[in-house]
Amino acid sequence: MKYILSLATTSKRINDFICNIKTFDDNNNADKVIINVCAYYKRLNEKLLLDTTVLKKIQEINRKYTTPKYILQVCSDCGPLTKYIGGRNYMIENDLTSHKLIIIDDDILYSRILFWKLMEEKNENNITTGSGFNIVNGNYTPRFNECNYVEGYSGICFDFLDLSNEIHSISQYYKIIDFTKNSDDFSHYLKALFMGDDFLISNIYPNKHGIQKGTQLLQTYQYGMEDDALHKNTLFGTNMGTYKYLSDNDIILKSLKNKISCLAEIISTQYKIKIGTWYDEKISSYADPYADLNNQYCKKNGYQWISDDKIKHHKNRAPAYEKVPFILRHLNNCDYFIWIDADAFFYLDSRRITDVINKYPDTDFFWSEDMIHNEKHDINTGFIIIKNTDYSKKILKHWDTDEELYENGKKYCEYYWEQSSLRILYAHNYMDLQKHSKMFKYGFLQEFKLRTGQNKPFIFHAAGFSDAERINFISEYLKSIK
Repeated sequence: MKYILSLATTSKRINDFICNIKTFDDNNNADKVIINVCAYYKRLNEKLLLDTTVLKKIQEINRKYTTPKYILQVCSDCGPLTKYIGGRNYMIENDLTSHKLIIIDDDILYSRILFWKLMEEKNENNITTGSGFNIVNGNYTPRFNECNYVEGYSGICFDFLDLSNEIHSISQYYKIIDFTKNSDDFSHYLKALFMGDDFLISNIYPNKHGIQKGTQLLQTYQYGMEDDALHKNTLFGTNMGTYKYLSDNDIILKSLKNKISCLAEIISTQYKIKIGTWYDEKISSYADPYADLNNQYCKKNGYQWISDDKIKHHKNRAPAYEKVPFILRHLNNCDYFIWIDADAFFYLDSRRITDVINKYPDTDFFWSEDMIHNEKHDINTGFIIIKNTDYSKKILKHWDTDEELYENGKKYCEYYWEQSSLRILYAHNYMDLQKHSKMFKYGFLQEFKLRTGQNKPFIFHAAGFSDAERINFISEYLKSIK
């Protein structure tokens, strides 16, 4: 399993962290470690000051790796949430869809076994922590397995699709806190909320799982016990005092979440999503039941399903070439059109596909790598998300109507049909196509293997199978969900 670690630190504490970075490095096998620093620290009223020794030591340890492992990232101050927001943003900006994000503190030495356990016990419905707890009669009560609260110091593990836009929105309220003045009830609540990240994260994610003996797999450094440590806050006396205040006044957080939710709902409902496919009666034996499943997924999520077998635009080409004119016919009347091949279906318990779209609002095309992907242009066009823009229509029209591109596509690989033409466009970066695209790794959006249980892609694509096998797949899946 691949993962990145994300931590936040200050001008003072980064020197301590860097002094221990070799030991830290020996105890993790993360692909990346994001060290989040802020140009200005609001609570401390300090500007970022970096010793050149810090940069040299990061460069030195990165020489061990083919690509830099330790990334010093300057980001906006969100208090303790900075490690979550910084990691979230890095994951989205770098399309790390198959990685897990583990947020950690800057004053703890962790065992790699802890990271492995966090990922092993993570599923698509929960987040995991090395230390879960409940509050019973006002007292801290450790909990394994299902718990009410997670503790950031012991690590918290998320999947890519867990990354929350709601937490990102709430984090922006940190900017309005004035730590130098006595405040009204709302500002006072925000101060308490941002004393740590545990309460907010625990509130946003309904299903939380604490691993057993996780705290035995970490060790706190002495500098984590100094006066700047958040757990030494005096605003409410103790951490439990802070939790009690936040719980007693949770109507403020509920109101805040409701405002953000309403705004997100307004934006989301403005998106008109269509999902569709074209096929003829020759493959209706499996395409009809696949289409029925896709229609169910659309109804569940408020999307519109469209299928067609009548209009044939390219009479002298293979049926696969009907894909692009079909998309063009329906793109005008929606914000996003999603093409899905007739031999593919959404798992009914898949998340909303808008969860992906919302993370990349300026993207025109969302592509999926093919199962065999030796080159960056090895795209599988069995599943495409297209934004309704003038740019996307120009690309689609060229893909559909350019005869030279059609002929070159046949030379590239005749039985890939329209997919060959698209690969040529992408490889040559026609009209800066790569800049306007997001390419997802094979297995995130679609996969050619039928799966049940957790950690599935959005769709199963029965590419390369016989009609009989495709019919068997739908029977097998329907049995699995009864």
